[in-house]
Amino acid sequence: MKKTSSKQELIRYIRKLEKFYNAANSMLKKDNFNQELFCEKIKKMSLFLNDFSVTLYSPYTKALQDFANDCLSMKFAQNELLMKSNAVDKLKNSQKYKKDKHKNKFKDF
Repeated sequence: MKKTSSKQELIRYIRKLEKFYNAANSMLKKDNFNQELFCEKIKKMSLFLNDFSVTLYSPYTKALQDFANDCLSMKFAQNELLMKSNAVDKLKNSQKYKKDKHKNKFKDF
């Protein structure tokens, strides 16, 4: 079996973290949220976290990892986890979108 490079492991880990985040976020946003069912599914989805040993550098990926760890700790209520997931969404969107202030001001006529 081939050993994968560290970059491939990093990409695979980030994709699995995002998949974990999306599944947890959708469970948290349901109207009929059940804490016991949430804990069960989170434990099943978290099996991949022990398989990887990578170092994350970007703030978004660190926030994803922190959110996953917070979900696994089972210390937080639904509202607190929703606030944390919204913060992760905000961080992701802030990296994508940059507002061009005064872009019409400097156009050449």
